[in-house]
Amino acid sequence: MEIQRLLVGMLATRSPAFYPRFHPEDDLEAIENAAFHKIKAWDCYLIKLAKSLGNRIIYTIDESLRSMLDITVINPFPGDLVKGYYAYLKSMLS
Repeated sequence: MEIQRLLVGMLATRSPAFYPRFHPEDDLEAIENAAFHKIKAWDCYLIKLAKSLGNRIIYTIDESLRSMLDITVINPFPGDLVKGYYAYLKSMLS
């Protein structure tokens, strides 16, 4: 939860540099959703941005976002290509 504390602290400054399009309340909601759904805060931020623009479709290889009930997640890449990508990343980090 350290990242949550840091993000909330940044938003507490109310600096427009951190949220040129969003209000801090929107960012805080994204952070809370991330903690609730156990997904990355950045993903929730992007979902909130998409919704604010009237879009409920997210194109991503991140299957964990399917836990968000009010969006449609579409993986534009074949499953074997995604598996190869993750295998490559894992080999680079080893």
